[in-house]
Amino acid sequence: MASISKATGGESFAIEKPSEIGRVFDKVSEDLTHGYLLSFQPSASESLAWRPIQVTVKGPRGLKVRAREGYYPE
Repeated sequence: MASISKATGGESFAIEKPSEIGRVFDKVSEDLTHGYLLSFQPSASESLAWRPIQVTVKGPRGLKVRAREGYYPE
């Protein structure tokens, strides 16, 4: 599950006790509050090969980017 989450720009959570669910909801809520959506139009290509995506952010240290690893063009 963790590898699927990472590949799609998400995050997985492991819960061992019911009392830990509040921490997970707090984290999800914080992520939704501070999230951004970026989009782009890729150049036309006849190649249907995998296209990796790399997102970088300039700014204070400690910022974390979660994004999918890439895509196959339609």
